[in-house]
Amino acid sequence: PISMYQASSSSIDCMIIGLSILSISYFIYMCRAQDNSLTIKNIAVFSIICLLLGLCKLPYLAFVILLLFVPSKKFEKDKKHNLPILLLSIAIVAVIGILWSKYSAPTLLHSWRSSHNLINSTMQFNHVIHHPSSISKFFYNIVFIEIPNMMTGVFSFFGAHQFHHYADRYHFITAILLIYLAFVLWAYPRNVKFELKTKLGSLFTVIVIYVGTCFIQLLTWASVGYFNLGISTRYFIPLFCLFPIVIWFKKIPFDAVKFDRYAMVFMIAFMAVFIISFATKYYWVI
Repeated sequence: PISMYQASSSSIDCMIIGLSILSISYFIYMCRAQDNSLTIKNIAVFSIICLLLGLCKLPYLAFVILLLFVPSKKFEKDKKHNLPILLLSIAIVAVIGILWSKYSAPTLLHSWRSSHNLINSTMQFNHVIHHPSSISKFFYNIVFIEIPNMMTGVFSFFGAHQFHHYADRYHFITAILLIYLAFVLWAYPRNVKFELKTKLGSLFTVIVIYVGTCFIQLLTWASVGYFNLGISTRYFIPLFCLFPIVIWFKKIPFDAVKFDRYAMVFMIAFMAVFIISFATKYYWVI
C-alpha cells in the first residue's frame, strides 16, 4: 500500500520505484531467457538501467550485482568468457556511481539538519572507527528496531514512516491488498522457477542495499554518536519486488484454463471492492 502513497507524490521515489521495477523485470527476463541467448547487449542494457537507478539513490547501484546471479547457461558464451565482462560492467557502474556521489554529496550541506549542525559525516565516521562497539549497536538497531518500525508502514495505506508519524490506516483496503498479494504470490510460481543461485543472489542484494542505506543514513542523518537513522518504509519499496524471487513456493498443479477464469473473476472483484471502498471513504458526499 505504501507504494501507492509514494506513486502519487512528487518525490524522487516515483522514479526509483519505476526504474527498480524495470531492472527487476529485465533481470527476470534474463533468468527466463532461452539458453545461450543473452549477449553483451543484454548485459549493457541491464547495467544502464541499474546505473540510472543508482544515480537516483546510491545504494541501489547494488542492483547491478544481480548480473552475477543470472544462470550461466543463459549467456551466449561460457562462464569463462562472461565473468570478466560481468565484473567489468559492475565495476563501471560502481565507478560512475562513486564519482556521482562526490558531486551530489555536497548538496547535503543545504539540508536543514546540516544547516543546524545536527550532522557531521566525518565526525560520525571517526566515532564509529574509534568505538568498535558502535558497530554492533548499529546492526542491533537496524535489525531489531528499524525493521519492526518499518513494518508499521507496510500495513498503513498512507503512512510513510513509523508508528509515531501520521498515517491513514485504512485497514479494510490494506487487508484486501494483502490478500490479493498473497493470492498472486501463491499462484505465480506455477509457471516460474528460479535457480537457488538466483534466489540467494536476490537475498544478498536485498541485504546489501538495506545495510548500505542504513549506513548512509548513519553518516548523513544521525547525530554524531547516535543511531537516529530516520529510516522510512518508502526507502525500501523496490526491495519488496525481489522477495517473490527469494521465497520459494512449491508448484501447485492447476487446470490452466479453469484457473485463469477464476483469476479474472478474482481480479475484477478486487478492483470493484477497491474502487467502491475508496469512493465511500474519501469521496462520499452527503
